Amino acid sequence: GPNLAAKARARVSAGSAPLPADVPEGKYFVCARIDPGSSVDESNEGNNTACAGITVKAKEVAKADLQVSVSVTDPEAKPGESIGSRISLVAMNNGPGKAEGYKIDLILSSDQRVPEGFASYSPNYREDVLIRGGRYNGPNLAAKARARVSAGSAPLPADVPEGKYFVCARIDPGSS
Repeated sequence: GPNLAAKARARVSAGSAPLPADVPEGKYFVCARIDPGSSVDESNEGNNTACAGITVKAKEVAKADLQVSVSVTDPEAKPGESIGSRISLVAMNNGPGKAEGYKIDLILSSDQRVPEGFASYSPNYREDVLIRGGRYNGPNLAAKARARVSAGSAPLPADVPEGKYFVCARIDPGSS
């Protein structure tokens, strides 16, 4: 440290003192000790340490915000017919973090409400059935990016009853 005259003070810069990356959240003290080796003969050696409290908080990690859009160009189809060429499927990441390692499920439903989680495949029709071949690996998306996803052949179940249905898509059904 600097040479000090009697009753003098000096400001010393600590420079850059980054905390280790694995320090858990919590309250801590940062302490400074002057003359740690007791090389200066002092009238009071008991006042050589001062501490200041700090709170360590977890570093905010930028997260993805996944969304999916699906549309069908020709909404009429026959049971068992492949409709993949008519499906437009777009994965979007509207968040500040990157998105990777997620899935997209393509689901046949009589309404637009599909249950949470992964859809189940069956060769036979039932409500909210996963369309055959309708689970896709989502493309890696940077922040604010979008990408088209090929729907493959996407055949409808051969025994689907006549009626009005929705082709629904759920992005990240496993919440990865």
